[in-house]
Amino acid sequence: MDNGNDNMIQMDAPPPPEDSGNKKPGNGKKIAIITALSVIAAAILLVILFATHIICIQHDWQDATCLAPEICSKCGRTQGEALGHSWKNATCTSPETCSRCHEEKGDPLGHDWQAATCTNPETCARCKKTQGTALGHDAGDWKTIKTATLNSSGTEERTCKNCGETVDSKTVYKTPAVSSQSFNFTEEEFFEYLSDHTSSSYKFVNALPDSVKGIGDSLHGYIVMKDGTFDGSIIFVRNDKAGNVMGFLVDSSDKTDSYVFAVHIANLISSECDTEKMLLHLTINNYCTAEGMELSSGKSELLGDGYYSTIIIPEGLTN
Repeated sequence: MDNGNDNMIQMDAPPPPEDSGNKKPGNGKKIAIITALSVIAAAILLVILFATHIICIQHDWQDATCLAPEICSKCGRTQGEALGHSWKNATCTSPETCSRCHEEKGDPLGHDWQAATCTNPETCARCKKTQGTALGHDAGDWKTIKTATLNSSGTEERTCKNCGETVDSKTVYKTPAVSSQSFNFTEEEFFEYLSDHTSSSYKFVNALPDSVKGIGDSLHGYIVMKDGTFDGSIIFVRNDKAGNVMGFLVDSSDKTDSYVFAVHIANLISSECDTEKMLLHLTINNYCTAEGMELSSGKSELLGDGYYSTIIIPEGLTN
């Protein structure tokens, strides 16, 4: 149009918008395929991750060990800390050993052998293992622990020379006997023994009763008592330096009583005595010997007239 505006620039109108209904066929299908493939790929990836236990739904924890913490057997994930070794002390035959995993370190200690004794073989001071045999006791000589008397038993023992342990013991008994130049008993034990083997009792005296004439003061003897009464007999004793009896002197107002009593004493000292033969010889000869003893009878030199003496001494006594 020419309205005098020939010089005005004419603007063209913009093109109309593209109609969506006019899209190219096939674009939507492509998008659906891509989406489906992505989902499938994700699913496959998840299956692979679960199948290979890279991702665990539930862990299967294995116990911790000395060197490793708890570990999932499926995915290998760990938790906590390793336990560390629990070392048990070395022994004679084993080094230090872990009580859990049995790992070892160091060397065994070896045995510490103690010498064998009388009753035990060589023995390890640590583990008490033994080797070899015990030495056995070496018994020494018999030693008196309790001295036997005529009236009570005694005890003798033997001890081991090596360890001092008592290895043997025995009860010993004593019987009257001649022992060289004396007898093997003291006067005290013999008169106790005599009392047990006769119906009389015996009373030690230093001062004899006035009824016994012709004696000195403080004579050493034993008066014979029957039913609590002096029966007229006295037994004098003589001792050696060791205190053992060296001889008896039996004095009595009756000669027969004197040597009968003396023969009875001799028979107590040795039961092998032939008492009938001894009495016969004393009656005839006033002398006899028997089982290492001498007996002689005569008038009493201590008590004087009216008393008779029978002496009992070891045969061949020189003192």
